[in-house]
Amino acid sequence: MEKELYKNKYADRREVKAKITSIVVKNGVVEEVVDNWEHALSYRVVNNSMGFASTNHPGSQGIWRNAVKLSKTGTCKRNLSEEKIVKDEKKIKCKFNPRDIPVEEKIKITLQIDKELRVSDKISTTDVLYHDAWVEKGFENTEGTSIIQKYPLVAIHATAVSREGGMIQRAVEGFAGHFGLERISSFKPEKIGIRAVEMLKSETIKGGKYDVVVDGKMAGVLAHEAVGHACEADSVLDGDSILEGMLGKRIGNRIVSIADDATKTSWKGGYFYDDEGVKGQKKYLVKEGVLAGYLHSRETGFQMNSKSTGNYRGDVLHLPLVRMSNTYFEKGEHTKEELFEISKGIYLGGMLGGAVITKTGEFIFTAEEGFLIEKGEKTKRLRNLMLVGNILQTLKQIDGIGRDFLTSPGTCGKQGKPCPVADGGPHLRIRKIFVSGK
Repeated sequence: MEKELYKNKYADRREVKAKITSIVVKNGVVEEVVDNWEHALSYRVVNNSMGFASTNHPGSQGIWRNAVKLSKTGTCKRNLSEEKIVKDEKKIKCKFNPRDIPVEEKIKITLQIDKELRVSDKISTTDVLYHDAWVEKGFENTEGTSIIQKYPLVAIHATAVSREGGMIQRAVEGFAGHFGLERISSFKPEKIGIRAVEMLKSETIKGGKYDVVVDGKMAGVLAHEAVGHACEADSVLDGDSILEGMLGKRIGNRIVSIADDATKTSWKGGYFYDDEGVKGQKKYLVKEGVLAGYLHSRETGFQMNSKSTGNYRGDVLHLPLVRMSNTYFEKGEHTKEELFEISKGIYLGGMLGGAVITKTGEFIFTAEEGFLIEKGEKTKRLRNLMLVGNILQTLKQIDGIGRDFLTSPGTCGKQGKPCPVADGGPHLRIRKIFVSGK
């Protein structure tokens, strides 16, 4: 840390070095290969206001001076919660470090995945994105904290589009996390292609209120989008959360518990320390149906007379935000057979997109696939299904939670700033919730 920075009220420095490979294969053709090193640096300084400056050319001079100058231009006082001073170095080990694998081998892997997607002549389009990185992150501040974190990242995103007559369907699957290329051996691309073809047989259904069973992917989206964003303290302080002022109040069925857990470091959203040097933690957003906590940075922690929860995260080139890590419904006590004890309902699987309004709690999520449930069994395949509801109502309508668990990686796009996350959960049964059909 530059000596002059200690003259300020507070300052920190982040530095990231990463060896990155990205490969795009479409319809069996390699369209893009990127294999390079990235190096970026940023400074945050607090005085009258908060100043931030960054560069992806660390040899540039005066970056920290820009942050100091900006920190003295405002009149809004910025304060941070008191946190432990840490000196630590952490590393995630893996069997096949992506940094040690030739790019030619990675191209072969990506082409093979694309090939295995094409299980039928009904598969009209295939698309595979391969991405890996070896990341080294450094953090230090004027309080005395100094941290180094090193970890791998491997990600695959595969899409198969099927076509028959005028019908087009899409199946998507992938994985991502802090592990090595050993994870690829358990990936089964052919299942994606088979699902895309089978979805051509799907039918539509009239929209209305149904008893619904959702899989772990949809459960994870509910946890992240509908609950997690409303628990981010910056949204609460801005008056943009339906959960403002509801700490300690019941918002769901007693069987519902939702956690945000950075300590699952192999998951895509896991980490040892956040971007303020605060230790990653497991904390409950909802505990047995009661709103248990908000997610904090040091600044929001100070503002709400609390502490940081280790959720200040962001790209080194941008000022971090209060962000989730790994957000999920905890397991319940029901078997899958018990959850399907429905005379007539709908099963929703996978996730293609959606939206949530944190101010009102209203959400709409599009499922990848669906089935009609009749007398406890999945029968007809369904398509064009969207789950529509309000989170304060929906959490109370959950009356069954499975013993299984599925995690899904993602990228949160809050304020247009991408951040690695994961979400998940077991199967959930939700009574009388609206499902939109066509």
